[in-house]
Amino acid sequence: MNVPAARTCCVALNFVAVLLFAANAGAEPQRLLKPEDFAVIRNVDEPQISPDGNSIVYTVKTTDLEKD
Repeated sequence: MNVPAARTCCVALNFVAVLLFAANAGAEPQRLLKPEDFAVIRNVDEPQISPDGNSIVYTVKTTDLEKD
């Protein structure tokens, strides 16, 4: 790799790093997970392919905090 190409590559990588840092700086602050956060997770399980191969069925398990 010649020097001008290496310099161009280095400048481009620095530019991308600055953009990524700037994008992250404006993001919302991270927060800790709460038990309620786990209630919104849906568990997908037991996939089955139809005999003709055109469809897939599966079960979705959810949590209802008021009911459970």
